[in-house]
Amino acid sequence: MNDSDLLLKKRIEAAGKVFIAVFLILALRLWYLQVIRGAEYTLLSQKNTIRPMRLEGIRGKILDRNGVILADNSPGFNVQIFRSGKDVADREKWQEIISGLGGKISVSDYPLGRHAVVRKDVRWETVAWLSERNLYLPELSIEVYPKRFYPYGADLGHVLGYTGEVSREDLERFGDRGYRQGDNIGKTGAEKSFERYLRGQEGGKQVLVNAYGHQIDVLAYKNR
Repeated sequence: MNDSDLLLKKRIEAAGKVFIAVFLILALRLWYLQVIRGAEYTLLSQKNTIRPMRLEGIRGKILDRNGVILADNSPGFNVQIFRSGKDVADREKWQEIISGLGGKISVSDYPLGRHAVVRKDVRWETVAWLSERNLYLPELSIEVYPKRFYPYGADLGHVLGYTGEVSREDLERFGDRGYRQGDNIGKTGAEKSFERYLRGQEGGKQVLVNAYGHQIDVLAYKNR
């Protein structure tokens, strides 16, 4: 056997040893996950749950007689909370997040098993800041909602009016129409006068979340 054949043989043997080592590592890892940690992961997977989420309806546009848009919608961001009843968050981070949202918030102020709006129309910087901390507080999430937009600004405000979050009085008057805390309603002008026509039809989605409250997948979606 010449030198080149001997070198080739050594390379093949080395490659075979590397392959066997990688195979053994993968096999040991698989055994560890299935045997040692199998019961733990099985329990976590069983705790996955389906969470319904209500989506506020998209408000109708207001046009003039020539079809020019006077009131429209643009994407906005709300901070929502969902209390699952599982105390899984790092509460030392909770105070930091309260300060970052600019207010006093207590988890106990919100009902169990329902979504509620904590802050409406937050800036993109707040969305990014909160997303970085969602690991510590999975109860909070960001909802994209249709924000009212007036192309002509305040020039037509006296005619179009404006929308705002439903008040306690609004809920007492129109609670049977499906309004909930955090929804928008016409307050003055055309927005108020034509509320029944402008108000959009609510939608919803079902999301799969894990034992820690993090969203895994969207299972179903109802258009609005």
